[in-house]
Amino acid sequence: DLWKEGKTQLTDGEERGKNLFENKLGCADCHSGSLFTSGELANNGFTSESDSDQGRYRITAKEEDKGTFKIPSLRNVAITGPYMHDGSLQSLDEVLSHYEAPANRSGIDPRVRNISLSKSERKYLIEFLHALTDTTFRNRKI
Repeated sequence: DLWKEGKTQLTDGEERGKNLFENKLGCADCHSGSLFTSGELANNGFTSESDSDQGRYRITAKEEDKGTFKIPSLRNVAITGPYMHDGSLQSLDEVLSHYEAPANRSGIDPRVRNISLSKSERKYLIEFLHALTDTTFRNRKI
């Protein structure tokens, strides 16, 4: 929020990550607005071996809803793991690995693309995701 309000600036690495997020990778197609989510439902191609949750399909019984979940906010994403609907990914690095080659292409949302990141681009993107963390709540007295 502080950088959006012009009260601070992103570091060079965070800015590079933001550029990757918004432009090269298209993450902002789904993770947009002040909460970094469109609030929509989508299939991001994620499945795990222990995955018995078929997403919205459990409610609608429509085949096209298999694997469809609400697009999560990325606010505080660096401190809200584990990730994915089943909590099976432990780090942001693991999440990025999923998007390099989604396991399940069946019914995947067309906005989800296979990404390709260099080691430095991966570092910059994770730096940007860390910049979405609100650290002020840690200092609040209740």
